[in-house]
Amino acid sequence: MGARRSTPLSDAVDRKSYIVGLGRKDLAAKLGMSDSQLSLYLTGRCRPTIAITERLAEILEMDPRAVRELALKKAM
Repeated sequence: MGARRSTPLSDAVDRKSYIVGLGRKDLAAKLGMSDSQLSLYLTGRCRPTIAITERLAEILEMDPRAVRELALKKAM
C-alpha cells in the first residue's frame, strides 16, 4: 500500500477524525460512501459537493465553510 497523498483537507479531516475517534472507513460509512470515494475527495482527485462538505463538517464538528475552503486548496 502506498503513502497517502496529503492535502489540506485530508490533514484537517485526519486530525478531527482522530479527536472524535473515527477511522476513515467509519467516516466514509457515516457519509454513506465507500472509503475509496472518500479518499478521492480527501486527496483532491474529486471535488466534494456542498452537501458532502456540510455532512463532513457536521460529523467532525467543523465549520462547513472551512471544510469547503480546505477542499479547494491544492495538495502540498
